[in-house]
Amino acid sequence: MKSNWVIVRNSLRVTIVFLVVISYSSLCWAWKGKVVRVVDGDTIIVTHKNKKVRVRLYGIDTPESTQWYGQNAKQFISSQILGEEVAIEPMAIDRYGRIVALVFLGNVVVNELLVSHGYAWVYGRYCTKGFCSKWKRLERRARKKKKGLWKNPNVIPPWKYRHLN
Repeated sequence: MKSNWVIVRNSLRVTIVFLVVISYSSLCWAWKGKVVRVVDGDTIIVTHKNKKVRVRLYGIDTPESTQWYGQNAKQFISSQILGEEVAIEPMAIDRYGRIVALVFLGNVVVNELLVSHGYAWVYGRYCTKGFCSKWKRLERRARKKKKGLWKNPNVIPPWKYRHLN
């Protein structure tokens, strides 16, 4: 006959496993929503289940709104997805509670689009998936062609700009 402690311990294990599976699956499954606001070049607000959800684009960093080319990045992403239905593929939740995700407009990965058009850096510190090497090649190509923010040879990466300010 099992003691009460063994029953409680086993029940607790089952509960923890269940919560981990639920949490993990909620981050793995893509969902769709309408983009109702573009906060800046790499953060959007999407409606989902009648709620507004703040989404940070995974693996990239665009200039800050007060930084050179920051408004250009915001305008570009706005022209692409504001008012559109997008698919959100969550990758993580950041320290600010935002969903960090890949954002798809049809078959187009918006994160990648920003990099290839010269509106974003690949954020090497956080972009760790296999496709990040492709994004880095796209960034190098945009730099070489002086696309977007790469028109300025002295552009400051946003993570350094935030540190300075």
